[in-house]
Amino acid sequence: FAANPPFVHPIMDSMAQHILSMLQAAADAQGDHALSFTVIIPGWAESECYQKLKASPFMRRHVLIAAADHGYCDGASYQRQDPYRHSPFDTAVLVMQTDKAARKWAANDGFEAGLRTAFAACVPSEAAVARQLKRDAGARGAVEGQGEKKKRKRDGGDGGPKGDGA
Repeated sequence: FAANPPFVHPIMDSMAQHILSMLQAAADAQGDHALSFTVIIPGWAESECYQKLKASPFMRRHVLIAAADHGYCDGASYQRQDPYRHSPFDTAVLVMQTDKAARKWAANDGFEAGLRTAFAACVPSEAAVARQLKRDAGARGAVEGQGEKKKRKRDGGDGGPKGDGA
């Protein structure tokens, strides 16, 4: 399974606890069930989720990918000319497995190499970054412009304070 939760601490913490509980139940079952999770979370080493997963006996592979070495697709990427954006922080990929799963689906060096290649393929081009910055600046300007319109209307239309003209 793949787990890529919203990057909100309580949600990530709950996900980590649930995954660890399921792995423990699978390991305790007669015959050790093959259960495997690839967890993608921010590289926030101080977070409870990160610490719990990394310290778990089910953790088979930990890959930390620097922000500069990968990009990401956000939710509406299919509607955009440039689907990839720079990652604002490092990303941690943790492979959590029962013993049987680790034998069946080894998270070896080849796995990590392929993972790093896939993440690197999402680094946006310089041209894409320039377009995104221009688009984002235009969006900020539009929002700021709407705020100025409201202020002028509230202040009497000329930007000065409301009054009776005296």
